[in-house]
Amino acid sequence: MLDKNLIRANEDIITITTIAKSIGWGAVSEQSFQRVLYLVQILYSFKHVGENIFSYYHFIVTTFGPYSDLIERSLVFMKSSSTLREEEGGLCLNTKKQIPYNKDKVEWLKSVLYMLGKYGEKRLFGFIVNDPSYENATQTNNVGGIDTSSSESETLKTLNDFKVAFEQTIEDTSAISDEKYIELYFEYIFSQIIK
Repeated sequence: MLDKNLIRANEDIITITTIAKSIGWGAVSEQSFQRVLYLVQILYSFKHVGENIFSYYHFIVTTFGPYSDLIERSLVFMKSSSTLREEEGGLCLNTKKQIPYNKDKVEWLKSVLYMLGKYGEKRLFGFIVNDPSYENATQTNNVGGIDTSSSESETLKTLNDFKVAFEQTIEDTSAISDEKYIELYFEYIFSQIIK
């Protein structure tokens, strides 16, 4: 029997491959799943107050970027069950089977994937490796993992510092969707801070 977190990760990965296909991406690399879900988790904590709906992921630092064993186990399970197939250097959905999805999670995954589509994974990976929590875990060789959701997270503190300046550039942030907010926020970050 599958554990609850593995089922959640499977649903997230299926959702990512479905959205990726709908926006014209080909296959999604295993490394990209790790990076996307890292961004999904950290940005969710940044944008939403309260419990992170992606809190079941635990990331550590590797030379290739953030890594979660749960994501790896999910990919292995779905490849072995033929839910995913290898194609063009990545993975594609091999089934049309519909899984009941959490609407909030699907909308958030869409928001982050659209942003990735707009700015490119390479540029956003630059954001990840400059992420204070990731950078600190790398420098201290922290095997315990990266703090991605607590209010003490260096990344969330930094994102919130930029948030104050960013929100001064917008008249009414309550009138825009999460997707538009994240898009405008990163437009601001990339134009002002990360060149």
